[in-house]
Amino acid sequence: MLTEEHVSPDFEFVAAHADASFDFVHRRTPGAEIYFIRNARAHAETAQITLRVSGKQPEFWFADTGKILRSAVFDFTADGRTLMPLTLEPYGSVFVVFRQAAQQHVTKLTRNDTGLFPAATPPDEYPEVWQADNTVRLKSALAGQYEVVTADGRRLIASFPNAALRQEVKGAWQVRFTPGWGAPESSRFESLQSWTESADPGIRYYSGTATYSTDVDIPAALLRDGRRFGNRFGRGAGDCRGYPERTAPGNALETALPRGCDGRRPTRPEPFASERDETCGPIG
Repeated sequence: MLTEEHVSPDFEFVAAHADASFDFVHRRTPGAEIYFIRNARAHAETAQITLRVSGKQPEFWFADTGKILRSAVFDFTADGRTLMPLTLEPYGSVFVVFRQAAQQHVTKLTRNDTGLFPAATPPDEYPEVWQADNTVRLKSALAGQYEVVTADGRRLIASFPNAALRQEVKGAWQVRFTPGWGAPESSRFESLQSWTESADPGIRYYSGTATYSTDVDIPAALLRDGRRFGNRFGRGAGDCRGYPERTAPGNALETALPRGCDGRRPTRPEPFASERDETCGPIG
């Protein structure tokens, strides 16, 4: 019926994984268009989504942190919708809210001349792009030359020459659990493993957040240029990215992970990544 009336779908997506699945709810208020979008899979997902709203500025509202982030990368389609990239953690969710008229933004993003947005198939990982102090800033752990094109046609470039921005974290982890929730206060994991594989029933059936701690040796060269560090536990099922509470050369790395991101063994060795941000140039 809607197709016969030439009404475009309210929500569509193209994702990096063939088994990707998203749930959504759309609510309209006098002052806003509100979408709630949820990743229905146990692995992180990147996607290019299309929402039936046009001419307005999309914002990401995160219920778990209270943060509101204005999207810097999106475009409007010929049929009156908004096309934009989206990244969600395993079973992760976000509100996408449209309240105000669209502001200056990025409509095209490439890396080494390969299209990241828009793209027929989204990449496994999007760089983080945002606006600050009237400039476009880009953050990525992948080396290469990035180019952004703004809505008014300007082309801006950021280069990441260092190809060794990821390194493996090896060795044992000390894992601390919430007291009184059935698990021991602390346990030593000789390697990353799922809690469901633990011989201790208190850990096997634990449903909460645990803090993983280990010592790392971060090369001094990676501590420059305002870089921050994050870690990814696994690829595929149980994939989860977190940011440590503190890091320093030879010091401790700590990350809190909920059940479902419980330190499963990575299918490829990259549980540690550094990310560098670059200023592309003025946007307005």
